[in-house]
Amino acid sequence: EIRRNLRILAGKVSRVIGADLDANAGENPFIDEFRLIDSPSSSWPVETNSIDLLLSDWTLEHIEDPDLFWGEARRILKPGGYICIRTTNAWGYVALFSRIIPEKYHSKLIQKVQKGRKEEDIFPTHYSCNTIPLLRRKLRQYGFSGAVIGFSGEPAYLNFSCVAYYLGVLYEKFAPSFLQHTL
Repeated sequence: EIRRNLRILAGKVSRVIGADLDANAGENPFIDEFRLIDSPSSSWPVETNSIDLLLSDWTLEHIEDPDLFWGEARRILKPGGYICIRTTNAWGYVALFSRIIPEKYHSKLIQKVQKGRKEEDIFPTHYSCNTIPLLRRKLRQYGFSGAVIGFSGEPAYLNFSCVAYYLGVLYEKFAPSFLQHTL
């Protein structure tokens, strides 16, 4: 609950703008304003140099064109603004399984391992900028300074089985940071 509350910025900052390709994201109760992105290849409907903080939480793994993402992030952030990203590591176990299993089976599999997950909340994955070296390179390329780390988290995708969950906990405990599930 504490971690979730830390991510909820509504009421703590002057304005929270949500932008997404999915119009359903406009129903998010934790944003003040929603802006629909027309297509994966279009500019974001956000003014240049207008944002103090860009938060990308579990979205970068779905970005097909990382250069568009980084260029738009640079464009909309004010000078001195911050970008905070949490994403799946392409070298972590979830992404490895995701790439092994054909995309057409992802929805059924995720719905089995995450009970209650709706099909419309499952999106294609690309992992086009989801490793520590690639993220560091993109940060430098687009003029950001910062740190990229791999860290362990709860193996939530493995909740479907006590054995799988236990193995996930062991993996998270002993895997080096560059192989951790989360960046």
